[in-house]
Amino acid sequence: MKQNEFIIRCLRCGQKNRIVPEHLSNTPRCGRCGAALDELIIRCMECGTRNLVPEERVSDRPICGKCGAPLYLGSVVEVSDRSFSDEVLAFPGPVLVCFWSDTCESCRVSLPALEYMTHTYAGSIKVVRLKVDDAPETVSRFGITETPSFLLFKNGVERKKLTGPMKPADLKEHLQPLLTDEKTGP
Repeated sequence: MKQNEFIIRCLRCGQKNRIVPEHLSNTPRCGRCGAALDELIIRCMECGTRNLVPEERVSDRPICGKCGAPLYLGSVVEVSDRSFSDEVLAFPGPVLVCFWSDTCESCRVSLPALEYMTHTYAGSIKVVRLKVDDAPETVSRFGITETPSFLLFKNGVERKKLTGPMKPADLKEHLQPLLTDEKTGP
């Protein structure tokens, strides 16, 4: 194998394919079965059907071709001082960050809303939460003085700050502008 070649295994037939970097910009195809090598196979959690989804379409909230169920439900990502930059600031797209504390009664009301948001906006918005007691650097960097606090980011840029308990309807109202201008840029 040459040093500048990539080995990509076909998800459909299992064939190992050697691809030179110049061909990665085109859609490389499997030498055995002809399948596109940039497709993912996502099994539907409802009916078990295997769905081929192009890699660039995973964030478009794909649904099962057989039963119509969402293929990606998402989950809240836990972040810390160490991972905040990679998970939030470097993320290409909208991110909802919840700053919370164990001792905060209002946080207990808002955390279920985060779970609801991950399922509602799966693939469209990344939802993360940060425990303020474990992340003093990030808390001071963004001037968080009360919990729960919510920051909305888009392409690594802070767009909005919300404080106090939030229900799903409240969060949706503030997230919608972030999604509608998604096509127009940062």
